[in-house]
Amino acid sequence: MHDLFVIHEGFSPGEYKNRGYGITITWGWAKSPFGAALVMQSKGRLVGLAFASAGEKGTKEHSNVLANMKARWPAAVFIEDSEAANSMGQCIFGPKNKKIDLQLLGTPFQIKVWQALLEIPSGGLVAYGDIAKSIAAPRAARAVGAAIGRNPISWLIPCHRVILSNGYLRNYEWGIPRKLAMIGWEAAEQSKRQP
Repeated sequence: MHDLFVIHEGFSPGEYKNRGYGITITWGWAKSPFGAALVMQSKGRLVGLAFASAGEKGTKEHSNVLANMKARWPAAVFIEDSEAANSMGQCIFGPKNKKIDLQLLGTPFQIKVWQALLEIPSGGLVAYGDIAKSIAAPRAARAVGAAIGRNPISWLIPCHRVILSNGYLRNYEWGIPRKLAMIGWEAAEQSKRQP
């Protein structure tokens, strides 16, 4: 799954400050191994990836996930585009080796943390403190945890690979059962690659 070629870039400081003003974001639901995936794009770049239970798209859970993600860009214009979402969903969850461009909306610190998450190998698990050390902020494990919690592109920016130093799982925006499913899925994929 993470043989995908992921390129990322941040929104400009002005776009961050304006919280999406002047930006059009298309959104829609796509199928994924982890339930329904909310796919959000702007100018062909993925700006949001979130999850809800599979099933009817009009449920309260789906509405809450959509509202949560829209709140990250309160001044943006949102247009539903199921076809674009399905196409991007196939790139993300379908055959490997697809190039996916990400555009991140966050503070410089958050983007630094999200870049560190991209360095965690598929099937690997690290502690919050390990991420803090990797960005030269060893005393900032809590701030790292907060930045991880604001990750707008779950799965591709693999926040699910971060656990507590004692091995326990901590809150996950899209639910601990989904985090366990993602970790298990990656472990199964890794075992398929082992001789």
